[in-house]
Amino acid sequence: MGMGPLYSCDGHADIERLLAAVRGAGIRIASDPTSSQAYWFRRGLGLVHGSYWGGTRHALYFGFGHPFNPFLWAADAKLLRSIEAVLEANGSRSLEVE
Repeated sequence: MGMGPLYSCDGHADIERLLAAVRGAGIRIASDPTSSQAYWFRRGLGLVHGSYWGGTRHALYFGFGHPFNPFLWAADAKLLRSIEAVLEANGSRSLEVE
């Protein structure tokens, strides 16, 4: 799963606030059993994987949940845009990868 967009957060408490906002927008979230700091987002056919990055700047990063199925990329992209809109509406900002 490739690295996609990065969105700022102020640590674990802020992640919970942002995830609650995403849930409030009707997007289902499940913890990823392979990592305590990763999540699966789903709505309709869309599936997006998100992980917490605790580098020099705390962030959430995202990737398509169906990276090898081009028939579902449009659904994944639509869901990712919805997640990004919720994050931005709740104070998170897109970060540039350096």
